[in-house]
Amino acid sequence: MKSTCLCIENKFDIICRTETWLQPGDESESISIQGYSIERKDRISGRGGEIAVYYRDNLPWKRRNDLEQASIELAWLELKQNKSSTFLGICYRPPNQDRVTEDYFMQTITDTITHLQISNHLSIILLGDFNDRRKSWDRNHDNSELRNDFFDMMTSKGIYQLIKEPAHYTHDYWSLLDLILTDNPQYITESGTLPPIGS
Repeated sequence: MKSTCLCIENKFDIICRTETWLQPGDESESISIQGYSIERKDRISGRGGEIAVYYRDNLPWKRRNDLEQASIELAWLELKQNKSSTFLGICYRPPNQDRVTEDYFMQTITDTITHLQISNHLSIILLGDFNDRRKSWDRNHDNSELRNDFFDMMTSKGIYQLIKEPAHYTHDYWSLLDLILTDNPQYITESGTLPPIGS
């Protein structure tokens, strides 16, 4: 499996995957990687989406189910370091949602970030496939699905977006679907895109 090769070659401590297409009845052993634990969030109904997080067995990550909503494909983990914590959220947002669902998605993230920012935290990192079809984070978002609302919400919370290169291409269009968002970018020394691990 290509994700296994990525772990070995790059010595990643953690890998986050979106669109695993796993169902609740599928065994994690079918996608396991030696030396890594796995956390999943499968879609309750329908196919598509789903997320999985792999992290090294020796890292004390803890799943934070209390921060999650069943209807949103977003999983949160916490890594405690001395008296502070790093919070990691991995997200998949399906495209073409209606306005009510989009607003609920953004409000849920806003509430969670607000809650975490008043805690004793070192960093909040939120990443994944947001399917917002923007060409650039720093340009006007009027033509993206989440409009300027998502950008304005993140900016108001002091959240920075790190990915500059598009990760989705068609023959006549490219877009920035995959994002890494954090309130402490100084703790991230390198970010960018790699070739896809699957077609």
